[in-house]
Amino acid sequence: MYPFEYFPPRIRLVLLVFGTATVVSLLILIGSWYDDDDGKNQGGGRGRGAMGEGAEPRENAAFNATLGFARVYATLDGADAAAHKRLAGLSGQLGIDLTYINSTTPADGLQLSQQHGFLSSDPAAVAELLTHRRIYRDMVHGGVASAVILSSDADVEADVKQRLARVFSEATDFDILFLSRSHSEPGEPGVRELLGSLGSAERSDASQVAAAEGARRGFLARGTRVFRSTFPQGTTRAYAVNLRLARRLDARLERRMQVDGHGLDFVLADIAMVGTALGLSVAPPVAAGLGQRQYLSASTLHAMGLRADDPSAYPPYVDWADTWGSF
Repeated sequence: MYPFEYFPPRIRLVLLVFGTATVVSLLILIGSWYDDDDGKNQGGGRGRGAMGEGAEPRENAAFNATLGFARVYATLDGADAAAHKRLAGLSGQLGIDLTYINSTTPADGLQLSQQHGFLSSDPAAVAELLTHRRIYRDMVHGGVASAVILSSDADVEADVKQRLARVFSEATDFDILFLSRSHSEPGEPGVRELLGSLGSAERSDASQVAAAEGARRGFLARGTRVFRSTFPQGTTRAYAVNLRLARRLDARLERRMQVDGHGLDFVLADIAMVGTALGLSVAPPVAAGLGQRQYLSASTLHAMGLRADDPSAYPPYVDWADTWGSF
């Protein structure tokens, strides 16, 4: 679980005063963050799918220039020539049309935080939240039914389109789809079995060590799956949202920043953990950040010579680094 102090102040207050018996009240409280003020999305039911409102996802849609969504956004600092080169490389190599959104700088984040009374003491976190809110607003104003959002330091699997085609064959309805994660999730297919195999191995027993290594290799080579996300972390490098959720985030995010100092990663995790929107995760993740030292089986940027390190040499998740290193 997240530590107690990781939750917003209002939620901590409810937990302290009422205890765990008020789960229903807690869900209602958090859910209020994401409801539209004007009620224009009420009565529409659960999300109509990240492929767009009323649209039916199809496996072959993943092979188009927007990965089966209406648009692919990429955040970019206009002064960062290296980031622009990386994103342009991804666009050309994978055949993806990118819509660039200028990032809010940490300096601007600090100034805006002071002007609007945002609680976060981290200007970079404020800048990230405001940058993504600009994307949500662009979706709302443009009627963009669904979008992938990539950070400027995102690296992507070379076969991302094939992987998303498999995702669409399993999932037709979601509000948010986590394409990157820095940690495993309890409900992720194969995780419990693999950890059990690794935990039972004794270093002195060569056969058990070999079995653990075989389990590890099998896990890394597993096929693409999609599952209900309940504990996502490190998701901001790549994710997708539909218009319904973008409307709710656009309407509520600034107010939340004035009463809650957490960053975008927690905001997105909050959505999945509480269930105020239908959140799914892709396993294994199809994207990772350059600084995460995270496993990718076939890094697009590495293949193009745009990063020196090879992500296929890394462990699959940051929180398993010690486990992998012991065998």
